[in-house]
Amino acid sequence: FEPADRDVLTRLEVEIETSIKNFEPRVNLRSVLASHPPDTNEITVEITYDIIGLPLPTQEVTFILQPTRE
Repeated sequence: FEPADRDVLTRLEVEIETSIKNFEPRVNLRSVLASHPPDTNEITVEITYDIIGLPLPTQEVTFILQPTRE
């Protein structure tokens, strides 16, 4: 991992947004938010979206990115 400053988090958000918009036509992306909790070696990513064509409430998925251990 690089130091997780706001520039790194913004680049990660843009990459995720671009991937979803390019490769997942079944969703309407609402937001992608990456954050770096203090004193941790991880990045939390929250994605909010609507599923196109289904009368469901807005969906949200949150996951944690951590460096791999070898």
